Amino acid sequence: MHTTVVTAYLISGIACIVLFLLALVFSNGVNYEPDKSDVRKRKIIFWVFNIVSLLGGLALNYFLELKGIRVPSKAESYLIHMAIAAVVFFVLYIVIGFVLSKVCKGKKVETWF
Repeated sequence: MHTTVVTAYLISGIACIVLFLLALVFSNGVNYEPDKSDVRKRKIIFWVFNIVSLLGGLALNYFLELKGIRVPSKAESYLIHMAIAAVVFFVLYIVIGFVLSKVCKGKKVETWF
């Protein structure tokens, strides 16, 4: 694997981790409500940050790396791996969120799923 291809996965991974941690912080910041409206807010926070993670990873990869690649074949390869990395970390975000919501019983993140 070429070095620039690895950066596609690194950039998407870092974006995913940072936004997942932000989702945790924002979800824990939502106060409990007697009518359970807080559950909906936490789910929205989780999914919005997941979509931002996907789009943010793609945007970061595009602006940080892809624009600087001059060789068309390398740019095409990077573009493919950029898309694969975005989808992989999108799914990984969901899987980790699901596992965390099942493991953390009695916590606020339990309401993500």
